[in-house]
Amino acid sequence: MSKILVVDDSTEFSEMLVSVLQAEGHTVVTAQDGLQAISKIEVWNPDLIITDIHMPALNGLEMIRRIRLDRNFRDIPIIGLTAYLRLGLDLAIKAGASVSLPKPVEIQRLIEHVNELLRPESAQTDGSRSSAQISAPLH
Repeated sequence: MSKILVVDDSTEFSEMLVSVLQAEGHTVVTAQDGLQAISKIEVWNPDLIITDIHMPALNGLEMIRRIRLDRNFRDIPIIGLTAYLRLGLDLAIKAGASVSLPKPVEIQRLIEHVNELLRPESAQTDGSRSSAQISAPLH
């Protein structure tokens, strides 16, 4: 069972993700912004983070940058979610997200990325995860 931190200022969206991820067998904790998330990461040490990019207090981009600078947590895979399509997707990857997905998120696609990032063989020998990717909507 993996520990996943969901970071989003929308309580409704967070609750939906919690429900979906718990149904997949994961333990899930939420935070409403990047500052809350940083505090929870230090205590809870999640296996994966799913974060919105645009939030109050500390946005997802800055939160990702801070995580990537911390040697204790920099290898945690991060899925960035944004409604700002191409620009937001690119910025999330540049900040250090492992994967960037558009909002509204396709739940099945999100679950596939969660499973891929949590799979032990997706970690490389140096401890870092496979290369970052943008996952745009299928059209």
